[in-house]
Amino acid sequence: MSRLIVAHVGHVGQASAKLLLQEASLFSDLRHPGLCLIEDVLMMDECPAIVYEESAAVHVIMQKQHALVSVRHKICQLVQVVAFLHGRRIYHGGLRPNVLLQQENGLLKLGGLESARVLVQQQKGIMLTPTSPTVYTAPEILLGEKEGFPADIWAIGCICAELLQGV
Repeated sequence: MSRLIVAHVGHVGQASAKLLLQEASLFSDLRHPGLCLIEDVLMMDECPAIVYEESAAVHVIMQKQHALVSVRHKICQLVQVVAFLHGRRIYHGGLRPNVLLQQENGLLKLGGLESARVLVQQQKGIMLTPTSPTVYTAPEILLGEKEGFPADIWAIGCICAELLQGV
């Protein structure tokens, strides 16, 4: 049985607490080997704390250049879990290196579902204002178009480039 890591969030506003509960709710219903499981959400001194399964951050590993075979393996795992989410009409909306976790056995895990949205069948995307555009933000989002599945694919491409360059 793997150890659990508690991430203490600290004092957060009502909006942040709502996002935390949304992430926990989405994760509780989804089971995939590539999703970082939230074991529990606790209140500690009136501050939320997230209990995750044990993993090590991949973004630390990203500081060096990786061989093509290693990058291919990591990206294939990422694409599989994102395809799983998209198959359930879930747009992640926050793919970036610090939501990617890697277990000691090399299995890549995806977290950070606080930005995720469930898209209804008739919707091709959703209109959201990016809170803080990053290099992972798709160009169409920066131009004010709807967010959706293609934005997740853009972010995967950015992460792939970083792995190859060792940013």
